[in-house]
Amino acid sequence: MASGKLYESPTRGSEHTWDFYKSRKNNPNWVDDYQLVKREHFWYQIFNLLVFFDSMEFLAILLIAFPRIMNNQQVFIPGCFLDSFVQFLRKMFFM
Repeated sequence: MASGKLYESPTRGSEHTWDFYKSRKNNPNWVDDYQLVKREHFWYQIFNLLVFFDSMEFLAILLIAFPRIMNNQQVFIPGCFLDSFVQFLRKMFFM
């Protein structure tokens, strides 16, 4: 069986990969399932893309903030939520 997310067939109840449905998109027996799974696959990809961008943003913030935290420099604009959070983390871990 191929790796990847399994999508449940709306009419048959069995689970198959996206490649399975994609290869049967012109088959009259599977075209309805393909259309329904296609929509689910689209939103699954959008969700994964958003998670990827959020992860990259978080990593960028860490790469900027961590060296400043270790050198006792000002990390964010004083008074903002993230600055208060960094101060809290300093008190908790770097006393």
